[in-house]
Amino acid sequence: MKRLLSTFFFILISNFLLAQSSEIEVADLSVKVPGLGFQEYFYGFEEGDELIFTFSENNKKEVKQLEIIEYPNTIKFSGTQISNTSKRFKINKRGVYIFKFTNSAIGQRICSFKIARIPANASTSSFNTSITWKQITDTTFTTITKQEITRYDTTFKYLAKKELIKIDTIAQELFSKNEQIAAGTTIGKPSESILTITLPTNQISSLESKEVISWAYWIGVGQEGHIAFESNKKKYLQAAGSLADITGNPLIGLALNQVAFLPTGNAGSNVGYYFLPTLNDAQIFIRSFDNGGFRYFDKGNGVSGYGRKDIPLQGTFYLGLHNDNFHNEINVTVKVVAVSVYKKYIERQIKEPVITPQYVNKTIKEPTVTIKRIPVNMN
Repeated sequence: MKRLLSTFFFILISNFLLAQSSEIEVADLSVKVPGLGFQEYFYGFEEGDELIFTFSENNKKEVKQLEIIEYPNTIKFSGTQISNTSKRFKINKRGVYIFKFTNSAIGQRICSFKIARIPANASTSSFNTSITWKQITDTTFTTITKQEITRYDTTFKYLAKKELIKIDTIAQELFSKNEQIAAGTTIGKPSESILTITLPTNQISSLESKEVISWAYWIGVGQEGHIAFESNKKKYLQAAGSLADITGNPLIGLALNQVAFLPTGNAGSNVGYYFLPTLNDAQIFIRSFDNGGFRYFDKGNGVSGYGRKDIPLQGTFYLGLHNDNFHNEINVTVKVVAVSVYKKYIERQIKEPVITPQYVNKTIKEPTVTIKRIPVNMN
């Protein structure tokens, strides 16, 4: 029995002494720490281990800081401006340790370090100091207050809205005039003439409006022009029928877009005509026709002529007439009509609902999930 006990205590003491005296190498490295940078190394240790660490900078230069950290953030050692050092301390619990070298210089540092462990007993001598990276999710909660709709309240308001009750199209003859224009060789009389045309002024109020939408003209020379106009009157009445204007004026039909074409004839004397936008253009026209220099927005030359316009619709412009016959004066008939639209409204009070949501404040917790990598022992 005594021999058995002696053998047992011998084996126990031998294992204890073996564990105390045998250093197990963990790392023996030479590393380059970049300028203005750092390097980190991760190793695992078992509870009861004695950690042995030695460090030196190969060129006897200093690193700004050297740290040994128990993951995640328990500092076991921290030193600054170190060129060489050695440390030993006990590991209280199994975990991952970080060896961090920080260089604040511009140039790199070449460092050597050794890490060893002395296990607490023989059973932990085979502990694997390598680590692996594990991805985990970390969920935190943020308390926020949100507004939540509880009901809708309905009220009513009255709005004034205009309603169209009447619309009329009105054709108005602005003038019908005969103009005598001297021949080119007549002494003391120009072979040009100017007529002034002023369109009706738009009238707009809150409940009524009268606005010009178009105008039309007819220009005819002598008896031939008169005959062409009367012929167009008959054709207009036949074509438009009950839609024709009560006056039977084909020019009104043209202004209303009821007809698109008025035959002009080709026998007889002709006249040149120019629609001039300003008084200045009219004065240049009458003073020096042959030299040009005046502007116009429409022109023509013939026994008769016509046209429908939707611009300009307001203001005053001028019609310049020119007789290119050197020997005979001409009599020119000019007719102009304008079309306006009259609108009448009434104002009605309209009842409209106003829907207003009602809210209450509600406190809730919103999760925030963060995915991160952590080092873990491989044992």
